[in-house]
Amino acid sequence: MVPSDQPVPAQASHTRKAASDAAWESFFAGLLEFHRQHGHFHVPFNAEHKSLQWWATRQRTRMSAGTMPPERRKRLQAAGFPDDPHL
Repeated sequence: MVPSDQPVPAQASHTRKAASDAAWESFFAGLLEFHRQHGHFHVPFNAEHKSLQWWATRQRTRMSAGTMPPERRKRLQAAGFPDDPHL
């Protein structure tokens, strides 16, 4: 294990980014499927959609704060996803 005061090895950093990218892609696909089934992006906060709702809220927050990578923002906007963090 790498001590916390040591830099993270490049391979570990790359692995974490790949896992993060894969998770984002999975949630994005889930959001598109939710939209296909329900005709909107207002994911309810319930047991079935809890994780997707949390993720969607986080994406709106990041979009409105300007902290989202531009390519992800473009993909969400192209899908019609609203960026209002209060939805």
